[in-house]
Amino acid sequence: MHFLFMLESAFSLWMLYDATQRRVATFWYFVILMPGGEFVYFLAVYMRTDRKMQKMVRKLSERSESIEQLQAAVEALPSVINKLRLAQGLHDRGRMLEAAEAFRGVLTRDSENKEALYGLALACAGSQDDAGAVEALEKLVAIDVGYKEYAPGAELAAIFWRRDRREEALAMIRKVSRRSHRFEHEVQYAMFLIESGDREEARELLTEGINQYESGPKFAKKQDAVWAKRARALLDRC
Repeated sequence: MHFLFMLESAFSLWMLYDATQRRVATFWYFVILMPGGEFVYFLAVYMRTDRKMQKMVRKLSERSESIEQLQAAVEALPSVINKLRLAQGLHDRGRMLEAAEAFRGVLTRDSENKEALYGLALACAGSQDDAGAVEALEKLVAIDVGYKEYAPGAELAAIFWRRDRREEALAMIRKVSRRSHRFEHEVQYAMFLIESGDREEARELLTEGINQYESGPKFAKKQDAVWAKRARALLDRC
């Protein structure tokens, strides 16, 4: 019983830390602190927004449903949800052009569907259609800059940088970094700063990020270990 209590306490702390990182609405902190509230937060927020969790869920779904089954579901009921599942299935199997077309089909019915916009952006990027990716990401960022832990803004900044639109890339990743406070976005921002010649600001950003990482809880260190390694490597270039 004591072990279960410790396990539940650790899980609650993890959810509280996750909530602070996502900068969720204040009422979620009260929910987490209620008996069983950490599980409510996990199902309602974490599972729906964490990219690793969503990737795992998609892989499980991929094993159980073929493209043919997804297409049959659309033919039987051409709802937005079924069309999204088909588009995502095509994307997960590397059929990017077909996926992009399927996501566009969703957007003809729901032009501001965030999942479809992000899926379209990833499908376009996967087929080297940067223009299509930028168009979808710019619209998505305008609707909800914090969608999927600010991933669309970070993706958009990366494409801007790759297309030599450096001022736009810096402005976008600066906005994302300052709002998300995620280590990965700070590292991306620092990398852009170093390439732009602003090594002093990059050094300050990386040093602060590494210090926060070192003082954080063990589960957070495990989660951000890759970014800490990259941050230290970048710090050597400053």
